[in-house]
Amino acid sequence: MAPSTTFGYWNIRGLAQPIRNLLEYVGEEYENVTYDFDTSDMSNVPKVLGKWPEAKTSCPKIVGGDGEVAMDFPNLPYFIEKQADGTTLKMTQSVAILKHIARKHGLVVEGELNVARMEMLEEQAMDLKQAIAGYCYDHPMTSFRYPNYTEDIQAVFKQWDKVLEGHQFVMGDKLTYVDFLLFEFLDWHLPLKADIFDATPNVKAFLERFRSLPKIAEYFASSRYQSWPLVSPFAKKFGWTKGN
Repeated sequence: MAPSTTFGYWNIRGLAQPIRNLLEYVGEEYENVTYDFDTSDMSNVPKVLGKWPEAKTSCPKIVGGDGEVAMDFPNLPYFIEKQADGTTLKMTQSVAILKHIARKHGLVVEGELNVARMEMLEEQAMDLKQAIAGYCYDHPMTSFRYPNYTEDIQAVFKQWDKVLEGHQFVMGDKLTYVDFLLFEFLDWHLPLKADIFDATPNVKAFLERFRSLPKIAEYFASSRYQSWPLVSPFAKKFGWTKGN
């Protein structure tokens, strides 16, 4: 029987990996649809994007037809989930997808003040993604804020180190979807410099703790997990190639 959930994204970690990690952790069976880049001619952007532009405008699961409902905002990543009543949920936007899965499986906190803090930390984790992605793509603002990236980003790591002090996870002892975001975008830094977290022991311990979660450890050791590349071939400095 085919899985009731389909998840689609580029054949990279990117915005998708926190969601893939979460799906694996909660044990949801899903079809992992990936779209490859064609790097044979990087000057031809439509060609680089491979089969996705055609799928975005013609695939019934995306645009509708053949009994399928169209996505409101076709994009990558996308998430398609068949419901028990016969309807189908179709979502885009990575954090919205992540939070939907987390709510279903109780990986959120309760109480207005706790939720407020959780969502603040969610945004901070996404800021970390912006920083490392900006470094990968050599974005001018990232170069301005972090001229010596591996040293200057330490100030951000120290903030997270304080948040994690005395805690198993970002919200205390309860694992939430924010941990999946934070782990992913911290982990992107390790190929840059193996000892990059030596000055932040709580961050370093968090990474090991998350990586050691039984279902995560099993997934990371499997052929289903792809550790590289982090980002698209349009990256100028790092993430598609390992040069830095």
